[in-house]
Amino acid sequence: MNSIIFGLLVAILSVNSAFSQGVKLKLLNLKMDVPSSPYFENWSGEIVNDNTLSLKTPVKKDLPEDMRLSAIIEFDGNVVGDTDMTVCEAFDDETIGKDLLAKGIPDGKFPKNCPVKAGNDLEISKYVIEKEKVPDSAPDGPFKVDVTIYMPDQDPIVKIHVDGEISHDLQDKLENKYINSREASVNIIISLRVKKMKLQSILVLSAILSTNLVLGNDPMAKIKVDKIIVNSLPNPYYDKWTAEFYSPGDIISAKLPLKKDLPETIMPTAQFKFNVITVKTVAGNPYFDEMTAKIDSPDTVSFKTPVKKDLPDNIMLTAVAQFAGAPLGDFEVSLCEAFENDPHGKEFSSHGLPKGVFPELCPVKAGSDYELSKIKVENDQIPPGFPDGDVVLDITLFEPGNDPYVTVHIEGALSHSVPGVPGIGR
Repeated sequence: MNSIIFGLLVAILSVNSAFSQGVKLKLLNLKMDVPSSPYFENWSGEIVNDNTLSLKTPVKKDLPEDMRLSAIIEFDGNVVGDTDMTVCEAFDDETIGKDLLAKGIPDGKFPKNCPVKAGNDLEISKYVIEKEKVPDSAPDGPFKVDVTIYMPDQDPIVKIHVDGEISHDLQDKLENKYINSREASVNIIISLRVKKMKLQSILVLSAILSTNLVLGNDPMAKIKVDKIIVNSLPNPYYDKWTAEFYSPGDIISAKLPLKKDLPETIMPTAQFKFNVITVKTVAGNPYFDEMTAKIDSPDTVSFKTPVKKDLPDNIMLTAVAQFAGAPLGDFEVSLCEAFENDPHGKEFSSHGLPKGVFPELCPVKAGSDYELSKIKVENDQIPPGFPDGDVVLDITLFEPGNDPYVTVHIEGALSHSVPGVPGIGR
């Protein structure tokens, strides 16, 4: 989705985008070794930015269908994944293959399946390794990936080596905010997704655990629980729960009786409510007339976004986010790049008015009556497991070398509720 207005709204409204700094993947090094072979020559690659790479992959001869590809992934010196398949099978791989091929150019010529025909201008352009590709449980640390393309029982034809690192900004920020001493109190909502199963007695469904945590000086030290209280709130599914220590500090025994079979799914529902939105448009700027915003209801907003002159492709967007008073993350990107990579652009575009006129591709043409009507941050746009708290987001639109044209300030609140369980959430 290449609409400048939607790119702006993505940064303003998409909690998922603002919180994407929680898991950060940074590419540090890319090496390619392509010995002389009958199939490939002059391969090269570059790291475009932290999580984006491009590869030039000319093919000088049609590839045989028994050509193979292997990949080994190491994290912090330990092998965490390896695979070996034919190149044809790799085309159908849902995890990486299809995403990678989607960035192949020239469009319509880059092969998407076998047989692979020769082509001296084939390349992968600006492939972004999304945070969703990183397992939620992956801790901070270095990783490396080695990919080899070869013919059975022969030496490698192509060798690709990538070094990088994984970090978690959000975890660091929240620890600095909430767990800055040796003792802290936390509330944890535990939930379980149940699929086609009847559960009778001991099961974690949803409850609030109030605990005292004792943290050692070593950040990797084991967390020891010295008190636990289970509050069974009135609900149609389970009776009073109890819990006690089985051994001092680290093993807990719980009785969790159910009085009614569970539905297939009981999950917390997240809500984002807007408290404050202000928009400032710099007078005399060459591109934007006065932009305005209003809160239609606690969870919906509308924008009037008039564009008085066709926009250049180098308009930039910056966003700085805070969560619960602590810095959460920031990013800077050209608007066209932001629109192309936004997973929620089509949903936002459905709110654009006038229908059929509101811009959906770069370049963006002038229009005095553009607006976005009744936008809502949906539950599935909020990262699962993210805690309740206040969110502040500041957006700036500018052209390199010039002062900002538009600034947007948003304040809102994130909360959760559990169906059938009163008292959880704001």
